[in-house]
Amino acid sequence: MQQAHGSERRRAPSTAAAASRPDGLNRGELLALLAFIEETRASAESCLHVPAPDPVWRVVLHLVRRHLDGKLVTITSLAAIAGVPYTTALRTIRRLVAAGLIVQQPRSRSGRSFALHPSKALLDHVESFARRIKGLVGEAIGIDTGAPDENGFYFGRAYSAAGIIPPPTANAAAAVKTGILRFSVYPDPVFLIIDEMQDRLRGLTGVAWEIEKFKIDRLRECTLANAVLPVSEIDVLAVDFPWMGEYVGAGVLLPLDDLIARSRLNRLDFHPAAWEAGSYGGRQYGIPIQPTAELLWYRRDLLERRGLPSPTDVDGVLRAARALHRPAIGLNGIVFSAARATPLANTFIHLMGAFGRPPFNLRRIGTYFDVTHIEGEDLRPTFDSEEGRNAATYLKELSAYSPPGLLAMDWDDCATAFAEGQVAMCYNWSCRASAIGRVAGSPAAGNTSFLPHPAGRPGLSRSPIGGSVLAIPANIDPARIDAAWTVIEKLTAPATMKLYVQHGCTVSARFSVSADPEVVAASPVIAVVDRLAQTGQLQIWQRPPVPEFSDTIRVVGTEMHAMLRGDQSPQDSIRRVQHQVDSLMRQHGHY
Repeated sequence: MQQAHGSERRRAPSTAAAASRPDGLNRGELLALLAFIEETRASAESCLHVPAPDPVWRVVLHLVRRHLDGKLVTITSLAAIAGVPYTTALRTIRRLVAAGLIVQQPRSRSGRSFALHPSKALLDHVESFARRIKGLVGEAIGIDTGAPDENGFYFGRAYSAAGIIPPPTANAAAAVKTGILRFSVYPDPVFLIIDEMQDRLRGLTGVAWEIEKFKIDRLRECTLANAVLPVSEIDVLAVDFPWMGEYVGAGVLLPLDDLIARSRLNRLDFHPAAWEAGSYGGRQYGIPIQPTAELLWYRRDLLERRGLPSPTDVDGVLRAARALHRPAIGLNGIVFSAARATPLANTFIHLMGAFGRPPFNLRRIGTYFDVTHIEGEDLRPTFDSEEGRNAATYLKELSAYSPPGLLAMDWDDCATAFAEGQVAMCYNWSCRASAIGRVAGSPAAGNTSFLPHPAGRPGLSRSPIGGSVLAIPANIDPARIDAAWTVIEKLTAPATMKLYVQHGCTVSARFSVSADPEVVAASPVIAVVDRLAQTGQLQIWQRPPVPEFSDTIRVVGTEMHAMLRGDQSPQDSIRRVQHQVDSLMRQHGHY
């Protein structure tokens, strides 16, 4: 179908292959290294008063960075970045084309205009150089980057001598008198911990504030209603990752770029996918507070007893679920969130991602899909595709090995069932893993392993990232902006995030926190997610920030629920979802 395969329309030739792969730098780390290289060269040119900049370096670095971001580069735009006269820049670009380092792709039928892409050879050269720079930086700070360390050295992580982050200290100097700030959040684990620790955290920030919690769908409704008020009644709000496109389009959020630039916040210390979730259209609107990865939890002891390998693909999951499903003794093979609407819809689109397809026609960049600029044809739904049909069939098959009452179970219900020993495997968010420790005598305690989403087809397994960022409403009283930013900066600081873990949280947005030995000991799942972020297996495109995401979720959740009830076939359900979401996008004039 045209709708199913439209994402091929703007794919660069073979040049996009290295955007993220297990044996190389992942996209986020490579971009961080290129930014570092570019800043270093710019500083050298400035400090040494170099009379003529090197156009080759400027051209190459700009072209590769734009390529990794999925952005168009023309001959004119590339020549403008070279920093030399236009004719000199053109000669430089032509030499690189002739050397096979730049590929020209026609943009029109006439063949008179071209888009430029780095060739595979150029990408390999640049990555090799970036890896060398990474090695030199590692050596300079005393880290053996060649050591077979499971955690490895990730460029951008904040490293301290001991690796142990000290407790947070009060920020009395930042105390401001703006009245009581209001938070609007939803009751996910980290916000429940923040709520419980309000008195201590207020002392750390130097700002008085209070929290108001809403169910997640109600939070979105209240936030949109607040956005049309002359002055916001909310000062800091939690934004679920997929809401970002809708909120930015409606003018709900204040851009944070200037506040970030004036702060000491180290963006490279955040997991790349989590940081990207707080951005839209090239601007940053939120700071990650609770990134969480959906993983496959499994009882290692039960699989070993039956001689079953770790289920790294969907066929392996089905085999294990079938072998371990013994309802007569109270043990079911697997559980997943299947309650109507949001829980089941998220389960389904995550499984589509495991088969390699996002729910919308996003532009492909190697093994990644671009979520930074989504418009027009990017918004065409892709449910009626081979991957969508496979995901629906797989979901139906899994339900045969699930517990009674599956269709009413959400994420917390699934986590509890796993912790109590009712199921052998569970698809669930990493932030729910604390449930295992809360059940006295849990048979899962000490016997649980976590895997990225098992692949639906051969290739790298990827897990969707979820969670939220802290943001500031665009219509906030300007006199309260600094206080709101102070609270966000302190609540997302490494020492504070470590404090959350010590009080039962099982997520971390920062590499430095995940590397802390005390954090690793408190929550093993954090190290698993950290490793996924380093290897590029944690990605955001499965839940893209399209403006109509919430409406799409309602459609998917309703139709998939009918399928699991037996009211309609997987194929009929897929067609119904495709038709309804396509109609929704047409009504909003996207294509």
